[in-house]
Amino acid sequence: MSLDGQARLVINDLLANFNGSAISASTFSNPNIGGSEGDGRAANVQRTLDAVTGRMRDNISKLFDNQTDLESMGSKSEGLRDTASQFQLSSARLEKIARQRRTRAYMMIFAMVSVFLLMMYYLMA
Repeated sequence: MSLDGQARLVINDLLANFNGSAISASTFSNPNIGGSEGDGRAANVQRTLDAVTGRMRDNISKLFDNQTDLESMGSKSEGLRDTASQFQLSSARLEKIARQRRTRAYMMIFAMVSVFLLMMYYLMA
């Protein structure tokens, strides 16, 4: 149940248990209001408040844990971004080297074919 839902339950419980009577801070600090019937009501409300307070503390703890996890994930994503950038630069460099080798190979093949054709031309003449 969400925190908002828990708070609404507490408010409804307070209204139902105290029937619109004035509720002060001393109501929760002094559970002996209204005799034995008031004791049960105050104890019930106190248990409900303790449960909501515990839930709120758990949620705040989880919030801080999530914040820590988000910061960790942020630093990891920055590391991945840097690695990806380095990979992109390396792949561009390797692509340039491969293109140069391919160009050299084509030039060697062209030179061999040209020499062969020139030899054929001079041998036929």
